[in-house]
Amino acid sequence: MLGIVDELAVRIGQRIKAARKHAKVSQSVLAELVDVSLRAVQQWESGERRCSLDHLRSIATSTNVRLGYLTGDAEQMSGAPATTDDVARLESKIDAILSLLRSTTYFKEDITDGNKLG
Repeated sequence: MLGIVDELAVRIGQRIKAARKHAKVSQSVLAELVDVSLRAVQQWESGERRCSLDHLRSIATSTNVRLGYLTGDAEQMSGAPATTDDVARLESKIDAILSLLRSTTYFKEDITDGNKLG
């Protein structure tokens, strides 16, 4: 059974893959656009690795989808661009999740560094 963080990573990974396909680019092209390795994109899409907020922003921009779509806060891929308030709300949610995770004994390393889950 997957933990909450694992399930979130998998859902975000599925949305990254959908956004990439929507943009009609390969994993290697997305990796170049976001300035990461091909392996990083593969790990994000499989849910094996967490994607940072900065990388999610780059993916959203590169694939022309809403940041909220990638994070699960919006069901539509495209639409009005994110406002400053949208970004602030999202960052607040992420901070709350990170704070909760840091309080668990399971996550001792800095969970914002993009290392593999668990």
